[in-house]
Amino acid sequence: MRVRAFNISHEQVAYARDATREEGLEERVEFIEEDFRNISGSCDRFVSVGMLEHVGPAPLDAWI
Repeated sequence: MRVRAFNISHEQVAYARDATREEGLEERVEFIEEDFRNISGSCDRFVSVGMLEHVGPAPLDAWI
């Protein structure tokens, strides 16, 4: 399984990269420092952690 993780926070991405490296999972996770509105393409699963309380549910319609 491969994971692509999007986040606009440089500090959060750096922390997550370090934690992933410590667990030996850096070959499975790609961290992308980017605004969620610029995501394109398709995926098998989509998980949002903490996004709805920041931007509201309206953008979710574009992904469903």
